[in-house]
Amino acid sequence: MKRKIVWLLLAAAVLALTACSAGGEKLPPEQEDGVLIYAALNPVSSELEKSIKIFNRVQTDVQIEVRDYSDENGMQRLFTELALGQVPDIMEMHRLGEGKDTAWFQTPYQDRPAGEDWMPYRQMVQKGYLEDLWPYIEADPELGRDGVLMPPLKAAEINGGLYMLFSDVSITTMIGPERVVGTRSGWTFDEMLETFSAMPEGSTIMRYNATREDMFSMLCAPLLEQYVDWETGQNSFDSQGFRDMMEFLSAFPAEFKTFLSQEELEAEIVERMLTGHQMLEAITTAALWYLPGVDTFFGERATYVGYPTADGSLGSYFSLHGSKLAISSTCQNKDAAWDFMRQTVAKKYGSTEMRNLHTHGEEIKTPIVRKNYEMANRLDMKDTLRAELLYGGPLKTSYFKWQQCNQDHLQRYENLINNTTQIYWPNSELSAIVWETAGPYFTGDKTLDETVSLIQNRVQLYVNENR
Repeated sequence: MKRKIVWLLLAAAVLALTACSAGGEKLPPEQEDGVLIYAALNPVSSELEKSIKIFNRVQTDVQIEVRDYSDENGMQRLFTELALGQVPDIMEMHRLGEGKDTAWFQTPYQDRPAGEDWMPYRQMVQKGYLEDLWPYIEADPELGRDGVLMPPLKAAEINGGLYMLFSDVSITTMIGPERVVGTRSGWTFDEMLETFSAMPEGSTIMRYNATREDMFSMLCAPLLEQYVDWETGQNSFDSQGFRDMMEFLSAFPAEFKTFLSQEELEAEIVERMLTGHQMLEAITTAALWYLPGVDTFFGERATYVGYPTADGSLGSYFSLHGSKLAISSTCQNKDAAWDFMRQTVAKKYGSTEMRNLHTHGEEIKTPIVRKNYEMANRLDMKDTLRAELLYGGPLKTSYFKWQQCNQDHLQRYENLINNTTQIYWPNSELSAIVWETAGPYFTGDKTLDETVSLIQNRVQLYVNENR
């Protein structure tokens, strides 16, 4: 929760401006006819340059020009231009931290890259800035709804519309040994605690060095928007599900100190899992071939039970990878913008290209183009050389044995994908409000009822200002 929230605060303010109240702002040059403006939040890569050159060479009546917003004040400038009616035709929706995509093997316990920022996706949709992409996907002869992996795209919907497109995903979830948690796909906080009560003395729910802030960042922050109904403007933090979440967080320490080295700490965590003294482990999985290794975390078949939720559904979420692109509702040539977008983030790979990707483990994620997804799975079912690429940290490969992917792994992987219904698209301001307001409860200075009431009121003010 140390992440700065300046950009979202600024976005909320600037998106509410009118051209009259901000008449002194310096705007970019007037857009020429036949030109599509591409808003780049990230430094323009050689791959993007190549895609634009190919597009511009093939197209005769429209050209793409890049407008660079990757500098320190770029997002501020873009928000101001949006408010003043200077809306780019194609927009990147995510600024990569430290100039790189989050690695597929990054665990939920690791900090995300510094400098990472997200555009206010939901608010931009509500204010009418973005175009629904489903009609373009449905009309695309190479895609259609049957040609894409639906669960990640459904998870990114807002009121049935899809307003950005991305190329790949990974899934963050929690696993536990099947003999302990069963074969369930989701559970409530009460069900999790009841299951934990049968664990041996000295056991922990998560790794024993997990702090309250770790749990909030992993477990609560990605799920907070389920308590906000942006359409009606109401929020439901004064609910049993959120109260259960707060009580659960209070059981974790504010900080953890140890004299162990990082390597010794990792070894002890593994030992506790393998001896049945840690019930759950948070993981991020990005491909089918990851599953056989995951089974060895607990020395047996693992269940993807997910984070506990108020309604018992699977509390897992998709992280989006690659370019996250949107088309503006005012775009001059939406069909041309779609042609560029689908070639950039929804291109199909041939078998040779996919096999080349599979020689570099750090490049592998779950594709949203179904043909790519199915081809990747076929390669994973044949590949027996994954052991050394299995898990990049903090739990080292040397702790685990390897087995080849089989049909059972494929079925469990598809069940995990199909049961995941949320995307990781954090609302930093909402998270900061909840975390800061909950502080006195965790220190014993306020009751749970007082804290929930304060959170409810503060979030309501925030929602009213940003609807």
